[in-house]
Amino acid sequence: MRTFIGVLACCLAASATYAAPPPEVSAKSVVVMDAWSGQVLMEKDAHTPRAIASVTKVMTAMVILDRCPLDQMVIVSKEAAETGESSCLLKEGEQLSVHDLLEMALMRSGNDAAVALAVHAAGSVPAFASMMNQKAAELGLKASHFTNPHGLDEEGHHQCAMDVALLCHRAMQNETFSRIVAQRERMMQRPAFPEGYKVVNTNQLLRTRNDCIGIKTGWTGQAGYCLAAAAQRGARRFIVVVLNSERRFEETGLLLDWAFDTYVERVVVAGGLPIGDADIERGAADSVPVAAAETLVVVDSIDRIMPEVQFRQTVFRAPIEAGQEIGYLEFEVGGEHMAVPAVATRSVNRSFLATLFDWPNAILLLGCLGSGMLMVGAVSGTAAQAAQARGRAKTRTYPSHRRSAG
Repeated sequence: MRTFIGVLACCLAASATYAAPPPEVSAKSVVVMDAWSGQVLMEKDAHTPRAIASVTKVMTAMVILDRCPLDQMVIVSKEAAETGESSCLLKEGEQLSVHDLLEMALMRSGNDAAVALAVHAAGSVPAFASMMNQKAAELGLKASHFTNPHGLDEEGHHQCAMDVALLCHRAMQNETFSRIVAQRERMMQRPAFPEGYKVVNTNQLLRTRNDCIGIKTGWTGQAGYCLAAAAQRGARRFIVVVLNSERRFEETGLLLDWAFDTYVERVVVAGGLPIGDADIERGAADSVPVAAAETLVVVDSIDRIMPEVQFRQTVFRAPIEAGQEIGYLEFEVGGEHMAVPAVATRSVNRSFLATLFDWPNAILLLGCLGSGMLMVGAVSGTAAQAAQARGRAKTRTYPSHRRSAG
């Protein structure tokens, strides 16, 4: 193993600026997370189960996306049409696509839309709640339990802020989900609304921040004001969860700004740029330059020293082709172990002697030498036999043939 130090010319130099502490907020539970890696950057009472109101609909959407085609038609049930509080004014018997109902549930926060989806997918709200709890278990959400698809206050219905953040981290990886929650508004066609029905997103940050890309609001008397939000600038993306906040949009904005001010993009290794040499055995050259197979950018605290990069070699003998993986580069950022493949930047052929004395070639060479010696021996033996034959011909006595007198 080698450690390459001082050769990462492409990396951002460690800043002399010290990271500011996170802002004080009124929210009872808080999580700030790097949306790409899932690394928790800040937390406050993040593991206490709490009522989460309509933030529940993130899980509702995840279960539906697993089970129902987006173009599948849903007939609104009587139970859905009668669901109160935040409503999209659904009518019993109305037919809407799964996609349209997801937009109503995630953007407008329609409780009736959430129930319509739940009954369609599972036959009843309790059966759908079981699906939600099963999904939570699959995702490793340890402080989550659901009894309904909309989030209205109900005994035993809760999540902790950490589980909400982890769920949002997973949900934002779904293209359909992330596209829906990023919309500010959408006009859709409904028979009961001849001029169209406008679905307006309840997440005000989509209208006040250019970097906001979703996710979900919530409020009930028991939960207070809740918000899970995501924002992105360049390659940096953060998720903030605030539960039971007095000023959810303002506090979420402060936490997002803190994350962007505190955590920067660092190019740890740049793909294709040689960062050291690997020793090569039985090669025409003793070593070959090594480079990362890909560029790796991490989000790290502005005041953290750049990590050391260690090379672990797995291929040691020639021949080696340019671009061939011969090991990996590993390092640690923010307590998380990371690695990228390392490749040779040029080819290295076997040395002449290594090629000559390679076992197959050596056996062939010995075979040729042996055959040559046998041929020489055979030729010599034949010549000796011929000479002996000539000698015998000269000294051989033939018997005389006498003719009798007549």
